[in-house]
Amino acid sequence: MTIQQAVRRVLWAEAVALLLAEQDEFEDVMKEALSPEGLGRQAVIEEIEAALDEEDIDFDTYAEAYEVDADELEKAVREWVASFS
Repeated sequence: MTIQQAVRRVLWAEAVALLLAEQDEFEDVMKEALSPEGLGRQAVIEEIEAALDEEDIDFDTYAEAYEVDADELEKAVREWVASFS
C-alpha cells in the first residue's frame, strides 16, 4: 500500500470514529455524514487536526495494518491536514 492510500484510510477511519463517538447506529452515522447539517468536511478536518495536536491517533497501529512506516504516515497525514489550514 502506498503512503497516499494509507493516509486516505487513516483519515476515513478517524472521521468515522468521530461520528461513531456521537452515535451508535451506522446508518445514522452515514446519514449525518452526508447531510448538509452533518459534521461536514471542515469540521472533520478540524477534529483530526485536534487529534493530531493531542497525539490521539495511533500511527503505529495504522502503519502495521497498512504495512507502511509509522513516521512517514504521520508526516503525510499532518501535511495533508495542514494543506487545509
